Amino acid sequence: MIGRKALLALGSQLLVNFLHGITYIIAISRFIPTDFGYYQVAISLMSIFTIITNLGFQMVHLKIMSEDKNSNQVFSVFFFIKFILIIIASILLFIFVKIQMSRGLLIDSKIQIIIIMIVFCQNVLDSVSMIYFLSFQAKMQIARMQIPILIGIFIGTVFSLVSIFFFASFILYIVGNLFSSLIKLLLYIFLGGEFKLKKINIGILKRYFALNSIFAISIILNNLTLNLGPFFFLKYYDENLLGVYNVISSFFLMIGNFQNNFRLLIIPNYSKLFLSDKKKELQNLIDLYEKYLLIINGILIICGILFAKYVFKIIGDIYYEKGLLLYYGYLLGLMVIPLQGSYSPLLFISEKLKFFTLLSIINFLFSIISWIIFIPSLDILGINLGSWIFFLPNIILIRIYCIKKLKLGYFQKEELSHLLILVLLFISCFIIVKYEIKFFFLVLLTFSIFILYAIFLFKKKILSKADISYIKDMINPKKMIEYIGSEIKNEKVVETKVINKIDDF
Repeated sequence: MIGRKALLALGSQLLVNFLHGITYIIAISRFIPTDFGYYQVAISLMSIFTIITNLGFQMVHLKIMSEDKNSNQVFSVFFFIKFILIIIASILLFIFVKIQMSRGLLIDSKIQIIIIMIVFCQNVLDSVSMIYFLSFQAKMQIARMQIPILIGIFIGTVFSLVSIFFFASFILYIVGNLFSSLIKLLLYIFLGGEFKLKKINIGILKRYFALNSIFAISIILNNLTLNLGPFFFLKYYDENLLGVYNVISSFFLMIGNFQNNFRLLIIPNYSKLFLSDKKKELQNLIDLYEKYLLIINGILIICGILFAKYVFKIIGDIYYEKGLLLYYGYLLGLMVIPLQGSYSPLLFISEKLKFFTLLSIINFLFSIISWIIFIPSLDILGINLGSWIFFLPNIILIRIYCIKKLKLGYFQKEELSHLLILVLLFISCFIIVKYEIKFFFLVLLTFSIFILYAIFLFKKKILSKADISYIKDMINPKKMIEYIGSEIKNEKVVETKVINKIDDF
């Protein structure tokens, strides 16, 4: 069952990112980098709002909602917590913005203020939507979770394109994102009629705060790591160069969110298997997640390296001149998601939160050092360089900890050989791009590389006929439509196992 749910989640997220990406590319060609610099400042300011309205409760809700049968009571507790946090976050954000302006650290311009207000309203709507999104996700109701997002992004995309082509207004363009969030929330409320607000259960409320007590620290540090860098950057450079950072980072943020949503999707299954002490099934699920995402991200990185010049020709020469190294850094950073993303949720599920927090502290320290040392000399590259340096030790530490404490995560021969061939392919691609190759021949060369890669995967039995049969069954349009219809109608679906070798992934 989870296979079709995962495919629906991935497919819908892919469509969302495609629509958002197309709109973003068109906007880049029509508006100047400074506009995106103002937008990045607003996004960074919202880190305060995000930190407070999240505080780790999202992961806690996924865990409790997936384990507890009292859905309405759990939903009510989470709704209450979110409502209070949104009020507190809004007040603190307003105070912080006023202080920043009074000290001259934030530009007191009309366009900057308007953009901050639009992004703030969008964040409020998205924060409320997240209550329904996570509740549907915990109950594995993926169709209800994704349909509002798809409809919202489609309507918002149309609004944004009209704003770009007919009004040439950057403000109206980002209002499209706000409109998309509003439509999404209204649809969530409509589809989430099964969730009823009840009297707050004190026992469940205490459990939320007990689980959250340590995890909140890592959430705060991770958000600061992601959003504090641009403020350090503005001490040395202006909004124009920050706009280059915003454009490049936004594309990879879309990819990262797309894949992290998949990771969150499997957390309820992680939790059930871990509580049942089904270590073998849990390891199989982890291995499948890692294998498929390694292949997907490997292909993305290969294409990203080989076609980098063509990508930058589309978005503009200034982004190529100022942001090529940043682009490559983000591109190679995609390898972290399958290698770390499959194990970091285990730390939360098993409540090994002290170690999780320790990793967040180290990552934050690496980032601070990077901002102080590298931003003055490496400009936008210095914003992320510290986190990227920590990638490798972070992966190794998580795997070793999971092996010692959870008896999961042992390095397999196939996994190591897969990583080795990917590294060799990446190096080969960087060598190839040094030569001027016409687009047609570059496409043929890329296709040849993928054929060799596929041969390797089958030769080493990383992929098998069972995988192909499984994927074909999952993408069967008729079965997918039947599944979506049954979930919307709240019917139970009975599925047969397609492949015995894959444990109903």
